[in-house]
Amino acid sequence: MNKLLITLLTILSTLSLSAQDKILTIGDKIPEFNYSKWIKGNPIDNFDDGKVYVFEFWATWCGPCIASMPHLSQIAKKYEGKLEVVGVNVKEKVGDKSYQSLLPKIEKFVKSQGDRMLFNVVADNNNFDIERKWLEAAKIEGIPVSFIVKNNVIQWIGHPSEIESVIDEILENTYDLMSFKSKYDSRFKNSTDEDKKQEEYSMKLKAAMDAKNYNLALQIMDDYTQKNPNGATAIIPDKFNLLLDYFSEEKAIKFAKEIQEKIGFFGSAFAFYISEKEGLKKETYLFGVDLVKDVRQAFSKLYLLESMLYLKAGDLKNSYESQLKAVGSICLELKDKKYEGFVTKETMDEYEMQASILRGQLEKIFEDELRARINAAQTKN
Repeated sequence: MNKLLITLLTILSTLSLSAQDKILTIGDKIPEFNYSKWIKGNPIDNFDDGKVYVFEFWATWCGPCIASMPHLSQIAKKYEGKLEVVGVNVKEKVGDKSYQSLLPKIEKFVKSQGDRMLFNVVADNNNFDIERKWLEAAKIEGIPVSFIVKNNVIQWIGHPSEIESVIDEILENTYDLMSFKSKYDSRFKNSTDEDKKQEEYSMKLKAAMDAKNYNLALQIMDDYTQKNPNGATAIIPDKFNLLLDYFSEEKAIKFAKEIQEKIGFFGSAFAFYISEKEGLKKETYLFGVDLVKDVRQAFSKLYLLESMLYLKAGDLKNSYESQLKAVGSICLELKDKKYEGFVTKETMDEYEMQASILRGQLEKIFEDELRARINAAQTKN
């Protein structure tokens, strides 16, 4: 990019500043890149002028991120010497742990991917510097997302599946950065307007929940759904949880059934939310089992969810049988390329260990029952 264009972009960015903090966007210089560890590849200390860098933001729990990895590996191989792909691990679920305490887990995941990740890999640090200075600064919440950088300037931001549509143009200096910037900023403004509505809704909902006014919270959800039909599906999980936690299991189940009849693809999500709750009625957990069984394409994680629901319903025998199905299913998935990267040998080992635990619990119950019968017979005699 020539100096005149950089100067023009700087002026335009300055003129567009409002009272709010500036949003990181196309044409901006890249932020600092402070990471905790360079996990794979050779550390890049300086981003060379003329060379193109693809920063791909991902997490171990993100299915779409994992699905994008082979494609990114192909790009890294195709443009070797001209382009560097850097997989940036962010947004891991740290809980009360430090980010860097998760490095062994992240490294284990990267190793398990093998040739699916033929590119550099780096991880965020305890201060979440990369997430804050790149994603949050650009008002980006979801992953995967890719940034293409050249001459330390952000050229493009988008989904990794769309990268190849612009790479050649950027490499050959035929890329119309100003045109893309205009389109990107326009789309961003429209999405920002939707975000404002969502933020207003979230604030109202939080206030109602903090005040423990659950009827008002329910009304806020219903009002938002009526006024914003495009965002109605996003409210469904919140409403289900609200009904389950603060109204009644019957109302939650009725709502879930209505949604399944109208939309039909929330079954596994509802089942997961039920499995996360303690102390529900046996019938509610078994309703969760029915929801899982209604999912047309069964795979190991669904059998695992089914096992957990049976266990919380007090049905140890069916829980064990579902766990065995999970083990059998993952054995097949490990051989199927479409599951590559989503399941690993370590995952299968975890499933087998849980099956062993359940089997041990069942055996103990049978032994206790047998001993009780023997004792009863001896006492009677």
